[in-house]
Amino acid sequence: MKLLCDEARLELPALARGELEDPRRAAVEEHLLSCPACREIQALDASIDALFACDVAPGAAPGFAKRVRAAVDAENAGRPAGAPRPMRRLVTVVALLAASALLAVGVWLATRPSVPDEEVVANLDVLEMLELTRGEDVSILDFAAIERDPALEALLRSTSAEEF
Repeated sequence: MKLLCDEARLELPALARGELEDPRRAAVEEHLLSCPACREIQALDASIDALFACDVAPGAAPGFAKRVRAAVDAENAGRPAGAPRPMRRLVTVVALLAASALLAVGVWLATRPSVPDEEVVANLDVLEMLELTRGEDVSILDFAAIERDPALEALLRSTSAEEF
């Protein structure tokens, strides 16, 4: 039985494991005797299987460290020693911008105008009137009698009408 290369190559793993029956095994072995390309693939498969069966990982190729060092040196050629890389510089700029934005928001939150507790306490009588009139017609309140106070107006504006 004459096999084509594709057919024989499909059977190489089973041949290596000893799983081929006699007529098929003989045909694959006969093909390997006459085909140097398939023998080369069989040898490559055997070396890969041997590497996987090995408990120790293979070492780096000779001269690997020198080639890596030369590649790094070539990349750094023309750049002053200690000069930041462009990507590192970009990351630094973005981080500084983000930190500045957070600082600005923090300063704004800390210094934004608010109604101090003293002003709320000083105007509790007005707030009590508003609380007493909850759900009633507030037009009966005489706000004209109350001295116009910008802080009180701000307090009343900050209170939503739906609460009363």
